[in-house]
Amino acid sequence: MSNYKHRGIFGNLLVGGLSYFRAGWGYIAKRLIDLQVGFRSDTFRG
Repeated sequence: MSNYKHRGIFGNLLVGGLSYFRAGWGYIAKRLIDLQVGFRSDTFRG
């Protein structure tokens, strides 16, 4: 029972960490896309 309980806690932490990581990665990806778009517009303008 103790083993199963620990596995459940670890599973909850893993799911929470993945959702948090996914949100952070989405923000980073959005920032990178914004930077790339800005760089391209600057290159075309110049």
